Amino acid sequence: DAWPEADEDSSKDARDEIRHLAKIKRILGEKRPDLEGTYPTIKAGGRVLIGCSEGGGNAVQDTTRFILGNVLEQSKATEKRALETIAEDPEADDAQTKRIVHVRVHKRIATTPIGQPISKVKSVFELLVIIADVMKCHSAIYNECSILHLDISINNILFRRTLNGVAGLLIDFDHSKDEELDDGMTHDMRTGTLPFMSINNFENNSTKRTVLDDWESLIYILCWIGTYGYNSKTARRTVSSTPLMIRQWVTDNMQ
Repeated sequence: DAWPEADEDSSKDARDEIRHLAKIKRILGEKRPDLEGTYPTIKAGGRVLIGCSEGGGNAVQDTTRFILGNVLEQSKATEKRALETIAEDPEADDAQTKRIVHVRVHKRIATTPIGQPISKVKSVFELLVIIADVMKCHSAIYNECSILHLDISINNILFRRTLNGVAGLLIDFDHSKDEELDDGMTHDMRTGTLPFMSINNFENNSTKRTVLDDWESLIYILCWIGTYGYNSKTARRTVSSTPLMIRQWVTDNMQ
């Protein structure tokens, strides 16, 4: 269940998780059968409709438009003025576009396989195997399917126990983007999980997001785990009342 930023016209939604997972399954299922189980396979899902009743009637999409109303229309006008300013002067400050309120669409999806969080791993070796599997999957999805994940974080890395040990599972593609589709945005929106955002993503600047942003997020995950451990048994013991600098990552502090 998620509320990602999305075009209200589903045919123009370049960040459609359901379509992305279907594409991944179709392409990797044929080209990389060895990676089966390291990415989700969709079983059911779609946009949530409201206003439907047994007696019939027109159902409408469940979006934040019903909550925000005129705020969205005012935001669109602000965005148009900001984009016109940037078109006239590419060096102009695009701070206005960072305050735009975008529509979020309610989506629900069911996938398989079911994984466990990395806090359940039994050793550093298992953790490394899981991360290696996930990033191997990530690279194949980007190289073969042209899809960027854009939200590499601890919570989106799961694993399964198999007869051969453990296998990583990369989930949560509701922020992902198909590079083969034009999403109509001048630059990618600020998306992802705060402590693990790349610098470009954190600053929400006009630099185009690339696969390197996802790998940068992985570096921050490793820094986080190296500092706090991957579960309660490996957690860092507090030896000082002074908060660690890395803790500021969860408070919107880029330092």
